[in-house]
Amino acid sequence: MKILAFDFGASSGRAMAAELEGGKIKMEEIHRFSNDPVQVGDTFYWDIYRLYHEIKQGLMKAGPVESVGIDTWGVDFGLLDESGRLMTNPRHYRDEAYAKVGPGFFEEVSEKEIYSIAGVPYLPFNTVYQLYTLQKEQPWLLENAKTLLMIPDLFGYFLTGVKNADFSNVSTTSLMNVHTKQWDERLIKALKIDPALLPEITYAGRVLGTIKPELAKELMIEPSKVISVGSHDTASAVLAVPAEEGEETAFISCGTWSLLGCEMDEPINDEAARLVRFSNEGGAYGNVRFLRNIMGLWLIQETKRFFKKQGKDYSFEDLKNMALESTIPSVINVDDDRLSPPGDMPARIRTICAEMGQPVPETDGDVMRVIY
Repeated sequence: MKILAFDFGASSGRAMAAELEGGKIKMEEIHRFSNDPVQVGDTFYWDIYRLYHEIKQGLMKAGPVESVGIDTWGVDFGLLDESGRLMTNPRHYRDEAYAKVGPGFFEEVSEKEIYSIAGVPYLPFNTVYQLYTLQKEQPWLLENAKTLLMIPDLFGYFLTGVKNADFSNVSTTSLMNVHTKQWDERLIKALKIDPALLPEITYAGRVLGTIKPELAKELMIEPSKVISVGSHDTASAVLAVPAEEGEETAFISCGTWSLLGCEMDEPINDEAARLVRFSNEGGAYGNVRFLRNIMGLWLIQETKRFFKKQGKDYSFEDLKNMALESTIPSVINVDDDRLSPPGDMPARIRTICAEMGQPVPETDGDVMRVIY
């Protein structure tokens, strides 16, 4: 019997069907789709219902499956009201308000103390700063919300009606105590949110339930089981690394973000680790992914998206070839804060090059070569 895995990244998603044949896993991509966020006024959202629509398409294309699992990126969440309905589209972690408002939380708890509790260094989009921003900008949302679900658990809820909080994704929030592996009372109190918002933390392998009968009827499919997996995409990626038990292995997981690190049994959240910005994130079954966030492919993805708005629908292969044809020598710091939000990436890159006294990219190929 087949199983079905949905893997959501920040720029695209896919549905993979897999089954065991002759002692080997046979996998097939049955559905692929873009993940296109939406800017509304000054707020940047995930198009969550469109992504749910793509899950439905994958379920219909797969045919009968034994079980379904879903992983996504971390830190982002949806809020359910008393009736169990999603209150608003989840904000995108690159929403600019988080960098402007979120650091105000340090007046409640210092950055150093947060790291000593959660083992995750400051990034403006960590869930704790998102919630602080909501408290300042839209307090009525948190006043009326009854449940907070991370994005993969939100999709699981849409399919089954069961609420869940997978450990691997919760570990990215900066709200989980890295030693107790539970939501941290000190940070929750400082945020002034109701602890009842946060479901009990669980681990990969939990059967959430079966696809709701009304949804199965709508899609004309059999109601298969939905199982909690390592729902943070890097947790699932690391679990798939072909390393022997006990073998010392490093990993690089490459996507919109690239993550470099290793698996460990215990966290390292001392001051030395904080200063070099290493993160203690959760593995699928409760261990630690000790890793460093690297900018990754975001600059390429966002530049491609910007070119498309200009009517230039380049493929990734086109962008690579254009970069190879350029000879511009300019080099930039890809961790410059100005490169984090969505928008006109080529213009920002030109500005940075000019400020540094380096040749300014003139062609699209020049822009791509600087990024590469």
